[in-house]
Amino acid sequence: MSSSNYEFFLDTSILVSRVFSRKDIRESIENFVSSYACITSTYVVGEMKRVIIRSLAVASNIVRRFGLIEGLHHLARFPRTRLLTNVLNALAFLLRNARDIYEAIDRIEVMKIRLLIQSLHGVKLIEDNTSCPHSKVEQKITLNGYVIVSFPCGNCKIRDFILKHKQLIEEMARTGVNEAKILLQEAKCGEISRYTCLSASDLIIALIAKNFGIKTLVTLNIDDFKKICKILGLQVINPLKPHDISDITH
Repeated sequence: MSSSNYEFFLDTSILVSRVFSRKDIRESIENFVSSYACITSTYVVGEMKRVIIRSLAVASNIVRRFGLIEGLHHLARFPRTRLLTNVLNALAFLLRNARDIYEAIDRIEVMKIRLLIQSLHGVKLIEDNTSCPHSKVEQKITLNGYVIVSFPCGNCKIRDFILKHKQLIEEMARTGVNEAKILLQEAKCGEISRYTCLSASDLIIALIAKNFGIKTLVTLNIDDFKKICKILGLQVINPLKPHDISDITH
């Protein structure tokens, strides 16, 4: 089945929320994915891995250093971020299901494997020619058992991908999309910086969907994509809003 046979391109927020979200949100996304032909790409998987592997690596290290209960108390003192919320959710699950810290650490390792598989279940994964190394990142374990995970940049083809779609990005730049302006400037001068690539990830994801002939991008963050998708001629929907889905599929 080629990419043209798929109707919907899933962004990172969909894949991550299949495993790190409230039950009602997970169920709505599962219903959508099981009902329609969905596709995603290796660049999106790289973003997803940065969330899932990093979150569980932090959870594992917190459990090893503080234990479960003390670990929760320790993290509760910090400002709430997406990463911290994911870590707290993982620790809360372990607190209910693990008898001691050793079982908790074992369960975290199982969760890393299961959640990566679960996030892509029923979704077609395609190579998108960006060659983002983050999609292939694996963790390392130190001699004292702590988890190290890094997401190095380099040897990718993001610059080639940007230059290939130069006309579309120039159009975005003319309409005030700042990320497009910065991408073009850096692509002309040399390599795309890590910061620019990460901050322009929504633009890159939308371009990937456009490049594969997908007409609809699926995300939980519609406001982030509206302007970009309008320029690219893509429709953008939130699977948690049935009215949006009905407008597209009927």
